Order: sequence, then structure tokens, then C-alpha cells
Amino acid sequence: MTSTICGFLLGFFRGWKLTLVIISVSPLIGIGAATIGLSVSKFTDYELKAYAKAGMVADEVISSMRTVAAFGGEKREMVSFSVATKSTKEKRE
Repeated sequence: MTSTICGFLLGFFRGWKLTLVIISVSPLIGIGAATIGLSVSKFTDYELKAYAKAGMVADEVISSMRTVAAFGGEKREMVSFSVATKSTKEKRE
């Protein structure tokens, strides 16, 4: 906080016109940064949920690997994992 105040005071001392322009544009920069931060946060949340779903599928298959192999369900489980990760790939692109 102190460095911000000292920076503005130094700015007014060295070039008051540029400092006034920077002060007038600062709220727009802050609003833009907040908007980008919220959108990144939202997309990160979507991605984490999708990976959690894919992780649950992988964990279920790995924990019962013998059963899946005994009933020949490898291809079916590969498809279910692909479906779980496909939504993440689509949202990322």
C-alpha cells in the first residue's frame, strides 16, 4: 500500500498528466482483470470436475482389474474412460 502511494506521489511529481491518465484507466484494467480471472476460475472448475469423473472411472477399473479382465470388459471400460475425458478435451479447445 505504501509503495502504491509513493508511486503515485512520484508520478505526480515527475509527470502529472501521465499519472492522471493512468489513474483514469486503472478501473478499466481492474474490471478486465477481474473478468478474466472469473472466467479462468470457471473453466478450471469445469475441467477439474471432468478429470475427477475420469479419475473415478480409472480408479474403479484399476481396483477391480481382475474382474474386468475376467469378463472381457477392457474395451468397454476404455470407451467409458474416453467418454469421461472427451468432455474435457472439447471444453479446452
